[in-house]
Amino acid sequence: MIELNLVKKHLNVDEEFTEDDAYLQVLIEAAVAHFESTTQRPLVQENPTDTAVVITREIEIGLLMLIGHWYNNRESVVIGGVVSELPLSTQTIWNKYRFKSL
Repeated sequence: MIELNLVKKHLNVDEEFTEDDAYLQVLIEAAVAHFESTTQRPLVQENPTDTAVVITREIEIGLLMLIGHWYNNRESVVIGGVVSELPLSTQTIWNKYRFKSL
């Protein structure tokens, strides 16, 4: 759905560094699943339906931002630093794709 090399480029991870590749693949799959559960719509590469959404650059940047956040913040709390809430950018980007029932 989203290429590993694009994720590594977004994260500024050298393509030759492969130790985290399996972990990054898990994050990619989890980000796609998060999009689908948040919007209640499956994400597809092509052939959209009434409910399925084709991945766009806008959706892709939301996936990259979420993967980057998860990669750089591997725990649910921060210890020893200034605590601040992260903006919910993915929600802003993805909200318009949310399935709205009648």
